[in-house]
Amino acid sequence: MINNIDGLVYFPGTINLKPFKNFKKEDFLDDYNINVMGLINIIQHYQNNLNNNSSLVFISSVAASIGMKYHASISMCKSAIEGLTRSLASEFSPKVRVNCIAPSIIETKLSSRLLRSDTTRQNIINNHPLKRIGQTKDISNLIEFLLTEKSSWITGQTINVDGGLSNIQI
Repeated sequence: MINNIDGLVYFPGTINLKPFKNFKKEDFLDDYNINVMGLINIIQHYQNNLNNNSSLVFISSVAASIGMKYHASISMCKSAIEGLTRSLASEFSPKVRVNCIAPSIIETKLSSRLLRSDTTRQNIINNHPLKRIGQTKDISNLIEFLLTEKSSWITGQTINVDGGLSNIQI
């Protein structure tokens, strides 16, 4: 039995991008089971082990807040996570803080198939106001902050780490 949990991060990864007409019901269910039901299962399993002042951090996507073609499944799932973040922040406060990070594309093994073409890579870079692709440290630095007492007055938030994509038009 695990006791005394000060922080928990749920960081699943799926990138199932294609036109809506090409999605099968199973595609939506697979993404939902990984992203949403997986999170629910983890929370239900560990919620009684959370210490006072603990912090939960979930990962969403910029696609939950802005319309992006071919993102129907992941947008749906990550929007559910953002709603769950706000609901649990209300329910678990003041004992537990619950926040969410919504990144744009990050340079990882999972995103490598999307970034393998120089043309695609450059298009993605050009669509971001800060003119680069996110790095893992951009996310890990915020996760670290949200897990510490430095963020003790932050809960129920979705924080975009997306190079300005969600709020700035260029």
